Amino acid sequence: MSTSFITVPSENIGDKHWATTAVFTAAVGTIAGASIAYGGWFGAAVVLTGALLLRWPVQVALGVFAFLLPFDSVSSLGAEASGTALTRYAGACVVLVLLAVGLATRRLSVPPRAALWWSLFVLWGVATLGWAINSQFAWERLPTAISLLLLYVIATAFRITEKEMSVVLLMTVLGGCTAAVMASSQFYSGTVYMQTSRSSLMVGNRDTDPNQFAASLLLPLSLAIGAVAAGRRKSVRIAAIAAIAALTLAILLSMSRGALVAALALIVVYMYRQGVNRRILMATFCLAALLFVMPQSFFIRLALNDRGAGRFDIWTASMDLVPRYGLLGAGWNNFIVAYTEIAGHASTFRGYTKGSHNIYVGMLIEVGIIGLTFLLLAFRSQLREARTRLVVPYEAACWAMLVMGFTLDVVWRKSFWFTWILLAMAVRMRPNADL
Repeated sequence: MSTSFITVPSENIGDKHWATTAVFTAAVGTIAGASIAYGGWFGAAVVLTGALLLRWPVQVALGVFAFLLPFDSVSSLGAEASGTALTRYAGACVVLVLLAVGLATRRLSVPPRAALWWSLFVLWGVATLGWAINSQFAWERLPTAISLLLLYVIATAFRITEKEMSVVLLMTVLGGCTAAVMASSQFYSGTVYMQTSRSSLMVGNRDTDPNQFAASLLLPLSLAIGAVAAGRRKSVRIAAIAAIAALTLAILLSMSRGALVAALALIVVYMYRQGVNRRILMATFCLAALLFVMPQSFFIRLALNDRGAGRFDIWTASMDLVPRYGLLGAGWNNFIVAYTEIAGHASTFRGYTKGSHNIYVGMLIEVGIIGLTFLLLAFRSQLREARTRLVVPYEAACWAMLVMGFTLDVVWRKSFWFTWILLAMAVRMRPNADL
């Protein structure tokens, strides 16, 4: 069935579609040319993006946002590295586009049950502003939390089609591969993260924490493995294998131990849900083969002589905070403040201003057992619903994020929320024939 919003006589569809496309292309080309002449390439890019949004609003808005996620930390606008990230504007565009298209085409529905738990998790965090140890730190978390929740609710209420989703998935993998190739090429050209032996994505005076960068590649990796497992055309499978190699290499060169374990967990989910078949083994072999080209520093990090970069000491010391903050929490963004009270309790002193490096420990201290329960119920609700659907690539990516959460604060990262958003959208996805 046609997805056009305007019905025309069947014998004139081809001619009118050709004429409309010709006029549209000519108009966009003329305006873009004028923009280059008078406003530069940035103005032309804005015009072209706007034109594409008018033609394919859902695919462009969600696709651009997905593509930019691995570049989140290096995409700040302006000369300062701490400026507003481009992904924030892209996320706002997604909300506006999905809301407009959803209302115009009646494709908005009640969000999934998990949206209730996500909302309660955020609302409880808002409540902790009333008793946070450092209210300024807590209020700094509010804009990010509200914007991510709004993005989640609108996106999961929107009934995306298979055709639209396929473009979003392609852009997700392309964005991950682009960032991965850039980071790997920088590493082999001698550019490393902050004078360490680790690779990461760096642009000018901006850089990405290697662990966060690796975490942002888990979703593209899972989708690429899914393309190998389910791809019908040989060309698609070959391209997906190349994507797996690029993404895996970047994850390994980041030397993120948590990301390595998360990638293995991702493979385990595939094997558990789809069985041990030839294509899954091929993807696994691709991951394992790259271990042979890793530098010696990679294997030194695997020895854990640094006790997980001090994480083990931070976690054990943090348990002394549970009696005081375990019920109601110390307030959003206040783990560092609370940890200064017991930093000396660690078996090996790691300093005062330390993050939790663990979403479960961190949320337990910041929002208490009540807030942590809401978060765990959100996870449980989405994963239970996914079991009845063939959505293994999204489900595996979510499990990988949960594993990554044991060693990294990822709760308020856009890549973390987008992974759960895609899972919810995939479960409720509409076949193209429904339009």
